[in-house]
Amino acid sequence: MNLRYKFTAALVAVLCLEIASFGLAAFLKQKSALRQQLESRAEVLIRHLAGTGKTCLLTQNELAMQAVVRDLRSVPEIAYAIILDNRGKVFASDPMIEKGESLNGPADNAIGLEGSLLLRYISQAGRPVLDATLPITFNAGGKNLRLGTARLGLSLKDLQEAIERQRSDYVNLTAGFALLGLALALLLGNMLTARLMNLLKEKVRMEKYVSLSTMQLIRRISDSAKLKLGGERRYVVILFSDIRGFTEITESSDPEEVVGFLNIYLNLQTEVISHRGGAVDKFVGDEIMAIFTGVDAELNAARAAVEIQSFIAALNAFRRKSGKRQVLVGIGINAGEVIMGNIGARTQMDFTVIGDPVNTAARLCGAATPGKIIISQTVYSALAGACVADRLPPLAVKGKARPLDVYQLLTIEHSAREYLRREVAIAASYALAETPGALRPAVIRDIGLGGCYLETSQPLVVGTHLQLTATEKALDRLQRLPASVRYFKKEGKKYLIGLAFTDPPLETCEQVAEYVYTVEAGNEIVS
Repeated sequence: MNLRYKFTAALVAVLCLEIASFGLAAFLKQKSALRQQLESRAEVLIRHLAGTGKTCLLTQNELAMQAVVRDLRSVPEIAYAIILDNRGKVFASDPMIEKGESLNGPADNAIGLEGSLLLRYISQAGRPVLDATLPITFNAGGKNLRLGTARLGLSLKDLQEAIERQRSDYVNLTAGFALLGLALALLLGNMLTARLMNLLKEKVRMEKYVSLSTMQLIRRISDSAKLKLGGERRYVVILFSDIRGFTEITESSDPEEVVGFLNIYLNLQTEVISHRGGAVDKFVGDEIMAIFTGVDAELNAARAAVEIQSFIAALNAFRRKSGKRQVLVGIGINAGEVIMGNIGARTQMDFTVIGDPVNTAARLCGAATPGKIIISQTVYSALAGACVADRLPPLAVKGKARPLDVYQLLTIEHSAREYLRREVAIAASYALAETPGALRPAVIRDIGLGGCYLETSQPLVVGTHLQLTATEKALDRLQRLPASVRYFKKEGKKYLIGLAFTDPPLETCEQVAEYVYTVEAGNEIVS
C-alpha cells in the first residue's frame, strides 16, 4: 500500500473511531435512560398494586383483588400481575394461577428474601421482562407485619425495539460519516502527502550519496546549530580498498561496462563492511575508505578484508567461466587516533576522519598487491593470536622518518563462507531425490552462488539430496536444481536447512549472480 493510501486510511480510521466512540457513548446513555424510565414506571405500578393489595389482604377480598390485577393486565406492556399472601401463596393473579399455589421457579425463590423493592431483568415463558417485587406490610402497634407480596412484570419488547431503532440509527450515522470522512480524507491525503512524497523521494535518493557515518551524525544531532565545522579525537580502524589496474581497464572498456562491473565489486565490498559493523566513509573512484569503531574494531575490519578477498576470488572464478571481466583489489588496514568530525565549508560539509593513521592506511593499500591485505603493526598487535599473517619487509612510506613494520594478513578466525549471500524471503518448494513428485513448501532465507538457507517445517538429515525450485521471477531458472543438505538447526517450530547446490548449470549461476551481486536502484516510494 502506498503512502497516500496509508495516510488516508489512518485519517478514516481516526475519524471512524471518534464517531464510533461518541456514537457508542450516546447510544449507551440513551439505552440507560430508557431503562431508567421503564424502571420508574415499574416502581409506580408495583406501589399502586401493593397499596390495593394491602386493603384486599386485610379484608380477604379476593374478588376485588382479582379485578384489580385483571385491570392492570389490560395495559399492553404488563406481562403479569400477582398478589401473594404472607405464606407466599397466590392470592390473586392474572394470567390466572390457582389460588393457594406456590411459585417455585428459579426467578420466584428470591421473592421472600427481599425486604424492599426488587427490580430484576428475567425471562418469563421465554420472554424478557422487568420483574418488580414489593413487600406488602401493615403497621400494628409500631411493628411492620408482612401481609404478602405484590409482583408484576413489564414486557421489554418496546424497550428492545427502541434500542434496536437507536442501534440502527447509530450504525447508519456512523456509515454516513465514514463515507464523508473517506471523501475528506482522500482530499486531505492528496493535499498533505503530495509535498511529503516529494520530500521522501528526495530523502531516499540523497541518502545514497551520503555516507553512513554522516547519516548517523545527522540523526544524532537534531539541532542544526550543532552541525558545525570541527571534530573530536577518536580511536578508529581505517580500511582502504582499491581496484588494481583500474586505469588500464577504463582505457580498454566502454564506460557503461566499467560502471556496471565497478558497481558490482563496490557493492560486494560495501555489503561485507556493513555486515561487519563498519561504515563506508566515501568512494573515491574505484577506491573505498571505511571506518570501524568500538569494541573489536580491528577484528571486524580484518574479517571484512578477508571476506572481501574471498568473495571477490569466488566471484572472479564464476565471471571467468562466463567470459566476463574480473578485477582484483588490494587492501590496507591501520588504526590510530584521528580527528572525527565535520570537514569542509560553511555551506557544504562532510563527516569524516583525518589524521596520520588515515594517510598511513592509504599508503598500506597502495602497497598491497592484487588480492592481498597489508596491516600495520598496531592492527597486528590488536589481533593477537586470532590471525595468521606473514611479516613483510619494513615499508618505506612518504612522510615517515622510519620504515613501517607491516604484515600480510592471510586468515582470521570466524571469517564467513566462500560466497557472498543475499538475505531474502522467497517462497520455494523442494522434493526429495527419491520422491521427485512430492513437493513440499519452504522459504529461501538467503542465497548465494554456492547454496542457500532454506526454512522448512520438517527437518532434513545431513547428506539428503533434493531438488529446489524458487518462485521468484528473477530466479526463474532455479527450477528443480539439485542440492544437498550440509547441516540443519531448529529455530522455534521451524528448521533452517543449509543447502549446497550440486553442479548448477552455468545459466542458473549467472542468474543467481545477477540477483545477488547486481546493484539495485532501490525501491522508489509510490505516490
